[in-house]
Amino acid sequence: MTLDDLYKNFDVFAEAPNGVAQLRDMIMNLAISGRLALQDPDDEPAHVLIQRIAIERDKAGIIRGGRNSRTTHFSRVEVKMPRLPAGWEWTNLANIGKINPRNYIEDDVEASFIPMTLIPKVYGEEIKQEKTVVEQYSKRIYPCS
Repeated sequence: MTLDDLYKNFDVFAEAPNGVAQLRDMIMNLAISGRLALQDPDDEPAHVLIQRIAIERDKAGIIRGGRNSRTTHFSRVEVKMPRLPAGWEWTNLANIGKINPRNYIEDDVEASFIPMTLIPKVYGEEIKQEKTVVEQYSKRIYPCS
């Protein structure tokens, strides 16, 4: 199916049983595989950017995360990742950023915080947040369940 087919038949798909959920999944898959927008052949290849990030992380003394992979594991099930457009590359978030970085700010500063209990179980629902002072967050008063 092409993007033009989607546009032409959008109302048919939307009214089909479970159509909206299927459309959402299809659009998400098109987006993460780079087929939702035109690709610029002049863009820098992802592997060059990832190498540059690795050099900066090494200079800063940041330990890198896992290895690149075209498969990933979710709950002990191996998942084949979609084919990517030319110039794109799969990598792990830990290879390009800091996960749970340490913040050095005063304990009495108020900050937004999202405890696990406020993250919705259904995709697309609003993620709620709380405001709390950093001291409470750093003492891990909020349970994660």
